[in-house]
Amino acid sequence: MALVLADRVKETTTTAGTGTVTLLGASAGFQSFAVVGNANTTYYAIVGQTTSEWEVGIGTYTSAGTLLARTTVLSNSSATEPSALNFAAGTKDVFVTYPSSKSVNLDASGNATALGTPVAFVGTNITGTASGLTAGNATTLATGRTIAITGDLAYTSPSFNGSGNVTAAGTLATVNSNVGSFTFSSVTVNAKGLVTAASSGSAPAEFPSGTRLTFNQTAAPTGYTKSTSDDNKALRVVTGTVGTGGTSSFTTVFANQTPTITTSGLSAGATTLTTAQMPSHAHVLTDAACCGPVNGRTEVGGNGGATSNTGSTGGGGSHTHTVSGTATSSAITLNVAYVDVIIAQKN
Repeated sequence: MALVLADRVKETTTTAGTGTVTLLGASAGFQSFAVVGNANTTYYAIVGQTTSEWEVGIGTYTSAGTLLARTTVLSNSSATEPSALNFAAGTKDVFVTYPSSKSVNLDASGNATALGTPVAFVGTNITGTASGLTAGNATTLATGRTIAITGDLAYTSPSFNGSGNVTAAGTLATVNSNVGSFTFSSVTVNAKGLVTAASSGSAPAEFPSGTRLTFNQTAAPTGYTKSTSDDNKALRVVTGTVGTGGTSSFTTVFANQTPTITTSGLSAGATTLTTAQMPSHAHVLTDAACCGPVNGRTEVGGNGGATSNTGSTGGGGSHTHTVSGTATSSAITLNVAYVDVIIAQKN
């Protein structure tokens, strides 16, 4: 079913009420509704010849019976749209018209103004301002297009017309021509995070040149020179200024030392023994006289003389002697040579 418009189409009808009208044939000088075609629609107007009744709408033509159904009522003299007007009896003119609500016309500025809402249309070289339109779907662009990208990305866009997806690879722009591998490198990065310069640097120093450390090994490690100015010395911890001192080597001072004591020139002092300190003993006496006890002793005669024993005396006790003189020895020297060190803690 299509909407069909034709010029100078006009018939009459005597149908009353709100229903489908029966067409009675073409008026003199006009065409019949048969030009609209069976089952097609058209814009119609029904106007009473002797009354002020009228109706405008969209009607559906049926060739069998030459009928026009009042499918959609757009307006009428009683303003009952979209309900059909209840026509009185009498003859009416029925003709194809161009409803104002469906018309497209030019305004005072020459711009096309649609007084209705078009379902769809295809336009070419349309200019001016469009409003209230719904965009359709285009299969492809008439002319292929490319996308240009500026900045730090090198990108060549393929041409595309919307018929399918396109893919292209981008490459970051070269902002640093010094490309390579660097040791202890120094790099410069711009605000976009791109490396703009790079170069090798020196290994970071663990300690400043000249720093003296102690190591528990025979040879100096790589990067250090072994000092030979201080040998066989002890270390001394100080809180003040460091230095060196002492004269004796470490191993000499701490070797096993045996002291020597000199006892020459000693002498014992004189001691007088008392009776108690003497051993018990007796003395024998020889006397030229003989015979009989004399002064409490027994005399034994013989050869013109006599011998006698005195009584025993002495206690057999101990005694001491005083020794005088000088004893000397060699002193142990502990004036060990040393090198000062400090203990420090990193903050």
